[in-house]
Amino acid sequence: MSFLYLHKGDVLCKDDAFTRDEVMRVYGNDNTGKGKINFNEIITALYFIYTPRAIYWNKSIEERIKIVNSDHLKKNTFDRILKFDGVPELIKLYISLCQTINDKMYDKLKSDADELIELCINTPMTIKHMITAGTVVKDKDGVDRELSMSQTIIIPNVDAKKIYYDAALKLAETMKKIQDNLRIEEEEREKEAAIRRMYDDRGSNKIEK
Repeated sequence: MSFLYLHKGDVLCKDDAFTRDEVMRVYGNDNTGKGKINFNEIITALYFIYTPRAIYWNKSIEERIKIVNSDHLKKNTFDRILKFDGVPELIKLYISLCQTINDKMYDKLKSDADELIELCINTPMTIKHMITAGTVVKDKDGVDRELSMSQTIIIPNVDAKKIYYDAALKLAETMKKIQDNLRIEEEEREKEAAIRRMYDDRGSNKIEK
């Protein structure tokens, strides 16, 4: 379960998260004053980059980092945040608590899929190849002269492109299976939440005598 949440545009940290040493270490190391600017930017980056089903979740992690740097961080960059004492351990904790195995696999596969798509786009359908041939002929004075000719030939490159497309299709099939698992997990979470709400309502609706 995520211990970070969005409230009126700001990322906040739940109270129970401060029982964790990883959180307190990063919070205590922030010497930016009462506003805790560094800590707030750290948890903002964590929320938008690593929280499953957050607004940028369908993008690759590389794209999420770019968006966070440009749209959500004012003082730091994510690369700089990673160098702060305790942040790598905090990230590890956050991922372990809020991401399931299916979340982690899907997140990694998205990056792999983006890389394959780029390979598909950048692999040409044909390859131009220059062939140069030379020969020796005698001129009118009987002197040997070297002559050379160059010609460009076009070689089909469909097989190489097909390799990437086939790999991308197989990856898409795997991602579809993981998406099905994620939907099942989400349904289970909704059922558990409904049960909790039912018991909460029972407690709040007691008639006082």
